[in-house]
Amino acid sequence: MSTMHEHQRDYVLRTVEERGIRLVRLWFTDVLGNLKSFAISPAEMENALNDVSCLREHCFLTNV
Repeated sequence: MSTMHEHQRDYVLRTVEERGIRLVRLWFTDVLGNLKSFAISPAEMENALNDVSCLREHCFLTNV
């Protein structure tokens, strides 16, 4: 993971903790352009951000 991505990941994790955020809603579109969303807890944030970084590097995710 590049330094910039690490910095952004750390910023997001720190902000979630500092603001006492209880749920993070993630919005995206599927391949057909339909809007989708789901919510995760702050405890799941680090793994979610690592999975996104892995997708950027074209990794295969085994826990999806």
